[in-house]
Amino acid sequence: YINVRGPLLDSLSISLEPHLNVRSLTESAAATLNLPLKIDNLNPTNRTMSSSFTCRWGILSTGWIANKFVLDLLTDPSTRDASDVKHQVVAVGSRSTDSAKRFVEETWKEAGVTAGQDQVKLYGTYEELYRDEVSKAGFLAPAAARVLTFFAAASRRSKSPLAHLPDSTLGNWEQSVDCIYVGTPHSHHYANVHAALSAGKNVLCEKSLVVNAKQAQVLVDLARQKNLFLMEATWTRCLPFASKLQAVL
Repeated sequence: YINVRGPLLDSLSISLEPHLNVRSLTESAAATLNLPLKIDNLNPTNRTMSSSFTCRWGILSTGWIANKFVLDLLTDPSTRDASDVKHQVVAVGSRSTDSAKRFVEETWKEAGVTAGQDQVKLYGTYEELYRDEVSKAGFLAPAAARVLTFFAAASRRSKSPLAHLPDSTLGNWEQSVDCIYVGTPHSHHYANVHAALSAGKNVLCEKSLVVNAKQAQVLVDLARQKNLFLMEATWTRCLPFASKLQAVL
């Protein structure tokens, strides 16, 4: 959500999703652009289809429950009357690249879709998925690179600080993970979620979140410290009856 003011790109105004930890990346982009930056929180109640947010998912593990979750992600949100968000699986982490590849092939086939399948990054370790944030160009994180790419064409006709940057820097980047879905066995949840949060990733963890309250508190404290989204995937909480029950109560 970006507004450009002035014919020579003299300011940059960005509205942030309140649940996403992208402030540091947008500040980095503004610094590269050498422009003043204004950051506001976006009011989700005012969102429309034209401003729908695409959440880019990284899938940690390739078991049965991960398959069921990704099948839902591959379903058109409009079939659930959702117009403010879209989902894209951009990376899968497994114990081998062969396992990750097999998971993608089988899940996309089961979903009956092909869109996006060839763009999924296949990681043979969980650690690679945690680190999924650096562009192929090697010096810009993708979120910052997206901002720079957005202004590339305009910069060629102006004195913008972007004008001296090569096309390879502006365009040669991969989409990074916004949120990691953890679908490993319960005994691994704490370590996996802790590692993902420590790497700066938002997390949706399959239930149950962890095995005791102490572990849960550590993860909640870490997420709050790093201003990240952390949620246990309790799907019944997201069913329509839950909102109706709240309204009645």
